Amino acid sequence: MVRIITDSAADFEPLEISLLDIESIPLTVSFGNVHYKENVNLTKRIFYNLLTMQDAHPKTSLPSPKLIEDTFSKIPPNDQIVGIFLSSHLSGTYQSVKYFSKNRKSCYIIDSMSASAGERILVEEAVKMRNEGKCASEIFNRLENLKHKIKLYACIDNIDFLQRGGRISSQKAKIGSVANIKPVITMENGKVVLTHKSIGMKRGMNYIIHRLNHNKPDLKYPFHIMYTHIHHQGVVLKESLIEAGYNINNHSLVNAGAVIGSHIGTNSCGIAYVSR
Repeated sequence: MVRIITDSAADFEPLEISLLDIESIPLTVSFGNVHYKENVNLTKRIFYNLLTMQDAHPKTSLPSPKLIEDTFSKIPPNDQIVGIFLSSHLSGTYQSVKYFSKNRKSCYIIDSMSASAGERILVEEAVKMRNEGKCASEIFNRLENLKHKIKLYACIDNIDFLQRGGRISSQKAKIGSVANIKPVITMENGKVVLTHKSIGMKRGMNYIIHRLNHNKPDLKYPFHIMYTHIHHQGVVLKESLIEAGYNINNHSLVNAGAVIGSHIGTNSCGIAYVSR
């Protein structure tokens, strides 16, 4: 039997985790000296409420060694394992899992080189292949190829969160806020990169669609629209995509959790998909 493990950065809801029959290791989210575990004692709604109410900038950290060991110990030794984890440039989760799983047979650990809905796509493909009867090595080889085709773009509504996370200076944040600058970020080789600056969210969404036109989606795979807390912002982006001619019947709206939300705040939106 093939068992699939991921982490909470893939932004599955608890019900989805159960329905897909996967394991999800929670990352730790800290506000000051108070620590939470995603999807255990921290829902997305609670996270965003804390994010908007507290002055302390949240920090995310990898799961404890005991939590990783406990997850693997629940899996029978003869079962095969495929693990898909948050980009190693954003967290030490992948390296930690690699270390604690090194003595398992038929255990394949993947650095997704992505986050949120980008990581989620790989997990969904792994579930699909598992349900088709594929073995762990076949799933691993497929995902290692597929991960390089995943594109992720997000438009940030509140530039202050980039400043709070140390990605831009306070002076640039002030200038950007006055000028209504909405940065657009992407993932390149597993790293978060600022790719564009737009005036207003609508132009930011138009830039995302421009990038989508340049790297066409392969709609054999899921197409995810992301939003942070404000569902309406995801709906607006979806409507813009439909107006641009994209027939995204296999789309989903994904509320990005603490890993992404800590860095880009509420009311942001984006897309994750597999390019042709």
